[in-house]
Amino acid sequence: MRIELRLLVSVTIAICGDAQIAVAQVPQSDKPPAVADTTFVQEYRDPFLVGRTPEESDVRAVAVDAQHEMLLATRAGVRRVEQGKLVKVDAALDGPAYDVCVVPASANSNEKSADAFAATWRGLFQRLDGQWRKIDDVTGPIAAIDASADRVVAGGPDGYWQRIDGRWSKFADQCSTDVQRLLVNGANTWIGTQTGLFQVTPTAITRMAEDEWIDGANIQALARGEDGRIWVGTDVGLAIYDNGRPVTDRFAAAAAIPGNDVRALALDKRGRVWAGTSLGAARVAVDAAPGTYWALRHSLRWLPSNEVRDVCCVDDVTYVATSAGLAILRERTMTLAEKAAHYEEIVRARHVRPPGLMEKCYLRTPGDLTTWAPWDTDNDGGFTAVYLGSQSYRYAATRDPAAKEMADRLFDGLEFLQTVTGTKGFVARTVVPADWKRMSDPNRTYTDEEVAEERVRDPRFRRMENRWRLSRDGRWRWKGDTSSDEITTHFFGYALYYDLAADEPRRQRVRALVRRVMDYIIDGGFVLRDIDGQATAWGVWSPEKLNGDPNWQPERGTNSVEILSYLVTTAHITGDKTYLDHANELCTRHGYNRLVRHPKLAVAGQFTFIDDELLACAYRGLFAYGSKLACRESLRAGLDQWFLSAQHVDSPLYTFVWQLATGRETPRGQEACIEFLRRAPLDLVMWAVDNTARRDARIVPRPVADRAQTDRLLPPDERGVVGWDGNGYQANEHGFGGHAEASPVFWLTPYWMGRHAGFIEGAK
Repeated sequence: MRIELRLLVSVTIAICGDAQIAVAQVPQSDKPPAVADTTFVQEYRDPFLVGRTPEESDVRAVAVDAQHEMLLATRAGVRRVEQGKLVKVDAALDGPAYDVCVVPASANSNEKSADAFAATWRGLFQRLDGQWRKIDDVTGPIAAIDASADRVVAGGPDGYWQRIDGRWSKFADQCSTDVQRLLVNGANTWIGTQTGLFQVTPTAITRMAEDEWIDGANIQALARGEDGRIWVGTDVGLAIYDNGRPVTDRFAAAAAIPGNDVRALALDKRGRVWAGTSLGAARVAVDAAPGTYWALRHSLRWLPSNEVRDVCCVDDVTYVATSAGLAILRERTMTLAEKAAHYEEIVRARHVRPPGLMEKCYLRTPGDLTTWAPWDTDNDGGFTAVYLGSQSYRYAATRDPAAKEMADRLFDGLEFLQTVTGTKGFVARTVVPADWKRMSDPNRTYTDEEVAEERVRDPRFRRMENRWRLSRDGRWRWKGDTSSDEITTHFFGYALYYDLAADEPRRQRVRALVRRVMDYIIDGGFVLRDIDGQATAWGVWSPEKLNGDPNWQPERGTNSVEILSYLVTTAHITGDKTYLDHANELCTRHGYNRLVRHPKLAVAGQFTFIDDELLACAYRGLFAYGSKLACRESLRAGLDQWFLSAQHVDSPLYTFVWQLATGRETPRGQEACIEFLRRAPLDLVMWAVDNTARRDARIVPRPVADRAQTDRLLPPDERGVVGWDGNGYQANEHGFGGHAEASPVFWLTPYWMGRHAGFIEGAK
């Protein structure tokens, strides 16, 4: 069904030089409802706790006592945590340890008794009055231990023991002794072994029929819920028992667990079950409805290793023991406004460099933010411009002087990208100090053979050997071969800064800059020409190429939308109707009214997410300033087609652009976009994230051809950090191996756009 799009009824008038250009606004009567910025639960983690050796970092189990002291069973021995470091508890407990257990406080109410136990290669140890001693009544290596208020049980290859009323005795002599987990449940004991599950009562021992009730005989995890149900993890999935009988229909989400090799289980105070697997720690509500997906905490964003050995939930904290250290996962309540402040701090700390450019930064040591260094990329100018847009929205919404100060600084950087070239209107991709020794994509030479190879691969290949050039004053190196990406985002930033943040002296500078850049493109035949007079690789919007060159067929729709956006934006800022005349001539004489109806190809072999971001930036200007365009009906149809295909990524940027253009709420509503803003991770380190082995998502070659992608869009805290130019479906995101921190511009721009437009309320 075609969505009816309306090109805005009410307008405000901006004074631009000697002319007045209509600036479209969302009609208040049709405005989508504002989302209240209520508090939500934000997850994050503490720094990992790792040992001095790989053996000490190999954590098999974790327990937390009443004083919140952590006890760890590691391959090197039992350890406690002191000032963020793993320290020995006793020399006698060095060597492989397999389990640790804290006795509930109620068990010590009437007499002095051990408050913790450790299962080690030497046997069983207890902690009493802070001192550790071996229990001689229990022999052999001890592999597992558990305790309730009344009983303590321990097991290993020599058998099983239980302590009742302070006395130890053997029991369960008919159970396999390849024990992996023990669970005390009142007077009963559940024993998980490599060869089956046993339930031991005071009167009987029952080997549970795994071929009938449970998949897999290798029992790796046991946990008890508040409702008395027993949760069982195996190497092939989950099972649940209620009063000794299997539960087959009360936990539909069990089948959708991301990793079926369940090695640890725990239930937290919020009614969620945590499953530690070889793919990470997954959790879901115990009463989850069918079709509910588990949340997966994996990759170095969350865990030191995906090989989870144990999970312990205490209050609102989840402790995850892995083969490479301990992760402490926490939750806090916050608002979107508070999250925005967090991201703004990240930008100011590490992401804006002279002369006013922003993008990701380099981390010499993966994940260590203290080792950051500035880093140039092809898209420094583009993302600086998008961030300029966010700060302009922020200033308009809050009148915060810090927002205007940052916006001014960013505009200075964009302006410098033009003036540093020494041309009438060419814009550099980026700029670095002249003394930098290493830049991305450095100058290089090509042999004729290499040129031929490149041209066979891409007939549009341009031999560009000197991308970096020294500025006239010798202080900077600037990068050429600027693409349409930069020009599109620059105009996005220019316009928002002009409308919302610039004072009059700066508006004059914006007018001059926009006119120079636009005239340069027009004089080049609607082509961005580098200083050698040749078109840059992607800066082509001319009728001759878009209409007459088959090699430019994939870009026809996107580039036609872009050039019309530049022209109406320039007309708006300068007040010069000539630019609007150019736009209408492209529409009527050169057929751009047809091209804009199909702004993006959906064919997998030619599908990119970069185009979606560029179209969002271009449409923002087109529908704000393009009410006098002759092809506005075609633009509406194109906007419709674009958003129907782009909305599946739940981008608040795309959604808010669509709502601003149409004055209507999207058919899917805003909830998924707000959920994205809430679930985006606080940690923006670009870790490698591998989702290829998940059982709850199929790997498919769509929407981008020849790449492994998930068949559903995973939440942002379960995938790599990618901007709107990246592929959120990418199943295996390399993430620079943790050697980079992404800028939060992908989050801040739509957030402040939503705040300014009234789609998101300010925090109360």
